[in-house]
Amino acid sequence: MGHLPGPLGSATRESVEAYLLDPNSNLRYKWRHMSSTSMPSDPRFKRILENVPREVLMKLATSQRQHDPEKLSKDKETLLAEVFRTCSAQTIATLYDDYPAPANFTVWFFELQDTLSRSAFNAALTEKVPPKVRTGITLQYLSEDPELYQMEEAASGALFRFAAKDGKQNLATEFGERVPVELVNYYTTTVHFSEPSIAVFGPYGRGKAVSIADALLNVLGLKSGVELMAPSRGGSREFYNQVKKTLGAFLVETKRLDPAGNYKTIAWQSRTKQPDLEAVADFKKSHLNADSMYDVLQFTCQNKLGLGETTHVKFGYPLGRFTFKHETSMSAIFYFEDCIRALLQ
Repeated sequence: MGHLPGPLGSATRESVEAYLLDPNSNLRYKWRHMSSTSMPSDPRFKRILENVPREVLMKLATSQRQHDPEKLSKDKETLLAEVFRTCSAQTIATLYDDYPAPANFTVWFFELQDTLSRSAFNAALTEKVPPKVRTGITLQYLSEDPELYQMEEAASGALFRFAAKDGKQNLATEFGERVPVELVNYYTTTVHFSEPSIAVFGPYGRGKAVSIADALLNVLGLKSGVELMAPSRGGSREFYNQVKKTLGAFLVETKRLDPAGNYKTIAWQSRTKQPDLEAVADFKKSHLNADSMYDVLQFTCQNKLGLGETTHVKFGYPLGRFTFKHETSMSAIFYFEDCIRALLQ
């Protein structure tokens, strides 16, 4: 198998399991006795380094009594090595699962129209997903139809990575000449329990998101249709208000119609004094009830590591598309999904 595309690096499920099952790989012992210049050889290290925020690593390291204070002020790689040295194997596994490096953080949430039990889902994985896909494959030929190239099982369900040659860009290859070049796009999907649902990461448009969800169902041999979790047309402002209230969120940026009849992007700068843009007097007077193209909410939840996590989510039009801040954990994304599912039912 060649080097996997995108943010996966060389880590595969097989290589991770082989490392963990190696009787000589007493992780905590080995990492506690590393020299100051060595780094863990764990195949998960690269993905965690590239996708977990520094502040999360700092909280984990400082929570361990045996941490080395000198390592905390150095580069992120050294900080992560300290986390590997001091934290439990379960904590490292949670870090790896909760930050899976999707292609981007634009997400569409779908409910399954038919009931899907965990046992039926596991049976579909065993029967329909070839073993080589579990470790990752290199796709030789791509078309506009999404192709599955890797699957990862997780405690809450499973994650699937697709690729498709479904984009074009006109590039200047000679003076005065442009040539259309086909582009490969990467998409990530998850099937998440206990309420079985599909989250599709990557597509900008609704049609492509639906096609990725359908491709996943076809791979698994499931006949269920999907229904996009989105407010009805004309109900976006009520939906926004309900989401903001339920999450206890703050409005930090928006694009709303101003009194002159133009859409204006407004980002609140003095947030140390007043965290919520809606509480600012000038905004309340001119924009509070104005039509909005999009809104960005900041909310806080507890992630799988037991840490408080603060992130941003942008939504508006098209309805049903949600874009999260880079390095948001799956815990926070699923927390948001649970919120909107309850509001839309």
